[in-house]
Amino acid sequence: MFKHILMLIGLSVAAIFFQDQLMQVLKFFMYVHTQLANGLGVIFSVDKIGEVVQSVLALLLIPVVVGVLIAIAHFFIRQHHFPHTMTAIWVCWAVILVSVLSQTGRVTNHTACFSSAQTAQNAPGAQNPQAKNAAPIPQQR
Repeated sequence: MFKHILMLIGLSVAAIFFQDQLMQVLKFFMYVHTQLANGLGVIFSVDKIGEVVQSVLALLLIPVVVGVLIAIAHFFIRQHHFPHTMTAIWVCWAVILVSVLSQTGRVTNHTACFSSAQTAQNAPGAQNPQAKNAAPIPQQR
């Protein structure tokens, strides 16, 4: 347990020192995710089921590829199988999911996939009838 605490502290310090490089990696993953989702849009239909499948595949392909690449690299270096492939896939999936959600607020931009009325109102291009009469929100300083 002491080893894990030291590792957590060390990784936190490294993240502070390499925050610019980490942001570049996250932006690259977001770019790949966006391009992958757009590319899958050509393959799948524009109905609700096709858009859900497209979003799921776009969210799953990057972590699986990263996990497989880590496992292959580990196999060539150590000459035995990597025991934590699924852990690497889960961690990569969680990072990509949080990045996508923090950037856009939803996993997909397709209005057919929105299940709640509030989310559909906040979709790009959606009409909000209350916005015309709403008072501006004051900015905090």
